[in-house]
Amino acid sequence: MNINEIAKLAGVSRATVSRYLNDGYVSQEKRQAIKTVIDATGYTPSVQAKMLRTNKTMQVGIVLPEIRSDFACEMGDGMTSVLAEKGYYILLGNAKNSTSRELEYLNIFRNNRVDGIIFIPTGYSEEKQKFLDQLTTPCVVIGQQMKGHSCVCFDDYEAARNMTELLVRRGRRQYAMLAVSRSNWGVKQEQDGFRAVLSEHGIPDDHIIITETGYGISDGYQAMRQLLSRKPEIDAVFVAADEIAVGAVNAVRDLGRRIPEDISVVSLGDTKLAEIISPKLTTARYFYRESGVEAAEMLLEMMEGKNLTARVRKMGFEVICRETV
Repeated sequence: MNINEIAKLAGVSRATVSRYLNDGYVSQEKRQAIKTVIDATGYTPSVQAKMLRTNKTMQVGIVLPEIRSDFACEMGDGMTSVLAEKGYYILLGNAKNSTSRELEYLNIFRNNRVDGIIFIPTGYSEEKQKFLDQLTTPCVVIGQQMKGHSCVCFDDYEAARNMTELLVRRGRRQYAMLAVSRSNWGVKQEQDGFRAVLSEHGIPDDHIIITETGYGISDGYQAMRQLLSRKPEIDAVFVAADEIAVGAVNAVRDLGRRIPEDISVVSLGDTKLAEIISPKLTTARYFYRESGVEAAEMLLEMMEGKNLTARVRKMGFEVICRETV
């Protein structure tokens, strides 16, 4: 079965069938006739032929930092809900929080001529910036500002300020922050917001400690144990992400300290883990799914040539007060 036979059976021209298959204008009567024939014969258009005609692969590459993380799943759900509706197939690259893997997947997607890329980097590096600067494929970055490129970011500075204010209002005096690498633009904003609030309230520098850790629950656990062994008087902890905070909360409890009576803990993200942990985590809700939708819609405009200007879209947040403050 080919396009000529479809046209003959439907009683229309070959050009009409071609317009139908490429989403061009076809009258309702002829559209129904063609659809009836296609449904009856099970005809499937050649993907390769369509690629040659349109110069499109109908594929979008998505590079995730860690596919098992709640926030990546929510972002992915938002992206695919938009892209699948437009007929795009999704190719996923799981970087496992590795810069070399991120660059490897970006290179694979470029060489395989995907129509667009959505990139959620683990942090900033000159190597990534250089790659994106040389990339001709439309690309949108989530969670990290890359100069000259379209980005969907979170308001990390204000979110950190709000969460730190909760700790200060609690009357705490010895503050700690469990952060990830400052190579991440968002993390720098978080640390700046954290320090700004403490400075405004006259908290001296020797009552503040910031330590870097990894992204996982075990990383948070080890970092919190080490912090309390070095500075047992800590009574307020701001954590960069829910997953790290879960480990920190477990460490505090294992050391016989009470939350929130002895130590208050706040975090960012409001993933599913925030409600599962006991006590339930006070955190700032980031709208991860909505950020995925925003990035996909931005990418669609770029792929369709409607808006190629680099833009930055900053998402909001919501403070969710639970049991750890």
